Amino acid sequence: MLLLILLMVIQAWPLLLTFDQQHDGNSTCPFPCFCNKMLTTVNCDGKRLTKIPTDLPQQVVNLSLDHNLIATLDKAALANLSNLNTVFLRNNPLRQIDPLAFQNLPQLKSLYLTNGRIQQLHPDVFQGAESLTYLSLGANNLTLMPELRRLTNLTTLDLNANQIENGTVPTSYGTMTHLNKLVLSLNKIPRLTSDSFKALAGGRLRALEITRNQIQEISSEAMQPLTSLQSLKIGYNAIDGSQLQNLFLGMQNFTNLESVDIRQIQLDGSIPSKTFSLLAALPLRVIIFKNNRINVIPDQTFANLPKLTQLDLSACQIQNVSSSAFEGLPALQILFLGDNQQITSVPQNLPASLQKLYLQGNNIQKLQGQVLAPLVNLRELYLSNNNMNEVASDSFLGLSNLRILHLNDNKLSYFPKDFFYPLSSLETLILKNNNMKTFDKSEGVFDYLTTLTTLDLSSNQCSFMGFRDLTALESLHILYLQNNNLRGVFANDVGGQFLSGQRKLQTLLLSNNSLDVINDLAFRNLFQLEKLDLSNNHLSSWGPGLFTTPGRNLQKLDLSNNQIALINQTSVKDLQLLKMLNLSLNPFACTCDLRWFRSWLDNTTVPVPGWQTYKCASPPEWNGKSLVSFTAQKIKCESYLWYYVGGFSALVFVITLVICGVTYRQRWFLRFRMHRAKKAVKRAIKGQDRRHRDYQAIPGEDKKYDFFLFHSKEDTQWVRENILPVLDNGEIEGGHGQRYTGRFSLYFGERDGHCGKSEVANIDDNLEACRAALVVLTPNLVKDPLCDPVLHLIIQQQYEGQISKINVIKHGKLEAEHVPKSLRMMMQNNDFQEWYSLARPQDDFLEQVNDRLARSLLPPRDTIQA
Repeated sequence: MLLLILLMVIQAWPLLLTFDQQHDGNSTCPFPCFCNKMLTTVNCDGKRLTKIPTDLPQQVVNLSLDHNLIATLDKAALANLSNLNTVFLRNNPLRQIDPLAFQNLPQLKSLYLTNGRIQQLHPDVFQGAESLTYLSLGANNLTLMPELRRLTNLTTLDLNANQIENGTVPTSYGTMTHLNKLVLSLNKIPRLTSDSFKALAGGRLRALEITRNQIQEISSEAMQPLTSLQSLKIGYNAIDGSQLQNLFLGMQNFTNLESVDIRQIQLDGSIPSKTFSLLAALPLRVIIFKNNRINVIPDQTFANLPKLTQLDLSACQIQNVSSSAFEGLPALQILFLGDNQQITSVPQNLPASLQKLYLQGNNIQKLQGQVLAPLVNLRELYLSNNNMNEVASDSFLGLSNLRILHLNDNKLSYFPKDFFYPLSSLETLILKNNNMKTFDKSEGVFDYLTTLTTLDLSSNQCSFMGFRDLTALESLHILYLQNNNLRGVFANDVGGQFLSGQRKLQTLLLSNNSLDVINDLAFRNLFQLEKLDLSNNHLSSWGPGLFTTPGRNLQKLDLSNNQIALINQTSVKDLQLLKMLNLSLNPFACTCDLRWFRSWLDNTTVPVPGWQTYKCASPPEWNGKSLVSFTAQKIKCESYLWYYVGGFSALVFVITLVICGVTYRQRWFLRFRMHRAKKAVKRAIKGQDRRHRDYQAIPGEDKKYDFFLFHSKEDTQWVRENILPVLDNGEIEGGHGQRYTGRFSLYFGERDGHCGKSEVANIDDNLEACRAALVVLTPNLVKDPLCDPVLHLIIQQQYEGQISKINVIKHGKLEAEHVPKSLRMMMQNNDFQEWYSLARPQDDFLEQVNDRLARSLLPPRDTIQA
């Protein structure tokens, strides 16, 4: 028996030795990298490594070596790492790769070699990594498409931003029968010949991106081999009309083609006749033709495209649109005709299937009657920035399904009484920056808008509105009246009739209206008011009953930059539930009469941000001095029991100091939790009568922004100069109505935050109005005390389904141990976007950022199928 056991041990000894070698010596995270607990993810980014560490754990699955100094990969670089699935080697000065560098990597699926200095590759360089499905060689120095043998499972090949001049695909690509996407953008390809894609004949290529090359010639046979193509991006090339026709000739039999992006090519001011008829009956759903020069859209230009749902013709210098230009588009839902500047009227015979119509930035000075009547399915209409000064009473006849209407930044001075009558479903009406100085000619114009929830009448220089002009707006939640001159309206509204119908109003902005008197009953029916902005007016005081009704739910009150000199106990008796009170830039009179208010500031539970910076304006000896320094001991006031007050103040100070010391580290978390708790209680109370409401919000309509932009205050200027211009489509601060040119609607706190709101409330409330989050991760953000609380809130919102995804843009050098815990998993999985320096090709990089962000806004697959 002993002999038998000994023989078994001898036979098993080599296996035990191998097991010991595999689990001993490579079971720790290599210095200076960081790893996850199971050692399956190793991150060595930005460590200035000149070679791949030799002591990598054998169980590593994901390996990141971005931003190092690795110039060569020898054949032993990744030896014995047979579990590798993803390798990142971006932003290295990588020049040379040994033909056997990827031996014995049977599980490798994704390889990123972006932004290196590779000039050529050996045809068999990926021998041993035949399972590779994603290969990125973008932003290198390749002058030819590399021969790539053995990659029969490759689905995506990225060759963008190289120096490739020959557009002919190597014959070795013919074995890539699973290739779905090929990216050749930002190269120097001058022409596409009949041989360019012959190697891919019979393959499965679904997406081809070849934008921003130097293409001037296209053979009519160039595209024929790509019969499975679904998406083509070929914009930003020197293609003229005849070459565009050649392109389409080669695509006539593409039965799967769904999207074509041919923006900014070299047209001579017109679309060649029958150009798009070459694609007739194809399943095209999207055509992006923006930023071209096509002065005229002739008859039936897009005829016989029965499945087309989106057509973008914005910024095309269009002057004339034929009456039959859009015939034959029975499924068209979204039409972009904005920023053409010379379109003077709404095009005729638009498809009845349209749901969104963009006509902003044109020259439609007069809106004709019944011009939109056939668009019975229209839900959104954008007519801003058109120099419009006249409208017909029946301009919107037939638009009973319209939800959003933008007429802002025009020259409208009045509306016919029945102008809005057909809009029985309208929810948002934007009329800001017009010339509505008075409503005496438009009395009752809003009487039919009983479903309206948002009305913007700001910046109209309006000085007169009738007491009953807004009464019918019973569903109104948001009312913007700032930057007008409504002094007389509120001074004469003794009975509180002007806002008497707005029982559901939550936000009211009245800043910069020259208000000097507001009667006690002005807000008598505003039971649900949460935010009130009265800043930049001439108010010096208010009656004891002004805030009695709104004070029950009011959270933010802005009274900054008025003429308030004294505040007594009666003034704030109904404001004890506020979450933010702004009284800055008021001329406080630091006399005996202000003693109570000064003491109240020390003891109140109402947040008064920055009150320590308030200044005294009078008497002369106190002019310019800080309100903090104003104490009873420094002025002579009889019968003032300063001993008791001093003792009490000291006690309060000690208690406050103790409490502050205990809660200091968790101060931001506590503020967010208190804010959300109060909101939850309010919503629960409001929810009891929702079944009695006539209006029910459409899912998704409450999302005002695409992304909540979270960044450090220290990075604000950098964000303004780098992020906003390329990603945001909102207004430019101080740009007089001009907008950024990005694709997305970003919430930018310094611009979009409500003036006077607390920082906590601005973040929490606006995060709920965003579809996704965009975090600008920098060393400054890591040091920001708001970093962890806000990230915690964003993750909670994602868990609750309020936002779809958290996107991270990383900028600057950041040590791994300094990354917030809530983002470490994303960083370890490389689920972020590095913001590259200007040395990197900007357009390609920005296109990748835009695509990444756009994907994060897509609805779930089951929603699309539904």
